[in-house]
Amino acid sequence: MDMSYFQEQMLFEAPYILTCIGGIVVAFILWQRAPSSSVCVLVACGATLFFLVLHPIAWEIVIRIFQRNAVNTIFAVFWSIERAFFAILLLFAVYLERTKR
Repeated sequence: MDMSYFQEQMLFEAPYILTCIGGIVVAFILWQRAPSSSVCVLVACGATLFFLVLHPIAWEIVIRIFQRNAVNTIFAVFWSIERAFFAILLLFAVYLERTKR
């Protein structure tokens, strides 16, 4: 059975996708307790989930237009930036609602 690039990427990213979905669910559950942190988690997980789905679609389109080496570099840099954004927002969310003692 041949899988498309999109299906293959979704399979490889399944743990990350499930983590993002779980993060969104937890953010909604804990919204009353920590609304600002929940917003950060929702933005981080929502944006990551969006880009996880968009990435293989964009790859298929762009790879047909540009040279493969340039596309590899651009996509790798973008993906690193996105994952850094995810981590920064989650770290920010952890400390956002804390009060000084």
